[in-house]
Amino acid sequence: MSLDVGSTAPDFTLMSHERQPVTLTEQRGRPVVLVFFPGAFSSVCTTELCTLRDSIAQFSRVDAQVFGISVDTFFVLKAFHDQQQLPFTLLSDFNKEVIRAYGVFNEDMIGLKGIAKRAVFVLDSQGIVRYPRGPRGCAQRAQLPESLRRGRCAGLRSGGSGPRSEVGG
Repeated sequence: MSLDVGSTAPDFTLMSHERQPVTLTEQRGRPVVLVFFPGAFSSVCTTELCTLRDSIAQFSRVDAQVFGISVDTFFVLKAFHDQQQLPFTLLSDFNKEVIRAYGVFNEDMIGLKGIAKRAVFVLDSQGIVRYPRGPRGCAQRAQLPESLRRGRCAGLRSGGSGPRSEVGG
């Protein structure tokens, strides 16, 4: 399944690093940023999520809720969250249902089968995809806060239209 600008984001309920269920539709009313990453404690993912941590004020300015999603267990995500002092919630897609629904299931990454591809989806306050960014690595993800500041995701709070297409992987 490919998610394009203007499509409704698939709903899900995942366990957080705090062992609490988080349901996407319960986040309606504010923008949501879904950050898919292959695995906690890897060097690239650590750099990537720490870049988000250090940029969190930019997300807060538009009242965006940020979630990191990987197939790690919530035990691993809790340790990673605490070690890196992340100010956002990490979600465990251990059963790999959400990464499949969002089209970011990685069949094989250097022998690791069934992990998440790197990807970001910005959803408006109604759960509509306004900014899908495919697996290009942390450099693209680090630019996301700048994109938000420049208004490339116009209408995040009201459900207005955003960019025509940002999919490119």
